[in-house]
Amino acid sequence: MKNKLGVKSVVAIDPGKNGGICVVSDKLKILYLEQWNSEPEEIQRQLKLVRDFTDLLFLESAISMTTNRTVCNKLFYQNGYIVGYAEALGFRVVSCSPRHWKNIMQLTSDKQLSISKAKEIYDNTDKYFSKFPKKGLDGIAEALLLAYYGYNYFVHYPEDGNIKVLYTINYANDLKYKDKIN
Repeated sequence: MKNKLGVKSVVAIDPGKNGGICVVSDKLKILYLEQWNSEPEEIQRQLKLVRDFTDLLFLESAISMTTNRTVCNKLFYQNGYIVGYAEALGFRVVSCSPRHWKNIMQLTSDKQLSISKAKEIYDNTDKYFSKFPKKGLDGIAEALLLAYYGYNYFVHYPEDGNIKVLYTINYANDLKYKDKIN
């Protein structure tokens, strides 16, 4: 059964230093979970691995930081690279502001809260989390939470800039449905 997004699974990426990438089914089953690696070759490898699951990707967008311009520029470059490569592979990419989706999910910048919320939502997270170093668990958890946001909240609470993306997703799903009827 497909959800309102019209897909059986989604990819979500938290591209931060301790980030994560996951594929989650509409039944909240974790199909793929790995730590994020920001090297271009690894970005390509990871996106190629998950492209057979779905064509819908939720990406936490880079935000402007006042602390370190070099780090900020690197994040913007990385996000641009991810979007470009993902779209070249055929993904529909939805960029999500961390402030927006975390607010909708009632999360803060507290890393432990993200880990706890992911454990609350998904079954068997301890089994998955035990494979990763504790330092990077918040990024893994936030990738899972972003996928949850994508399934459960995005269609109801899209950011202003994503309303057009939501329309495109719905329009593409309508076309797929019409093709099946004809």
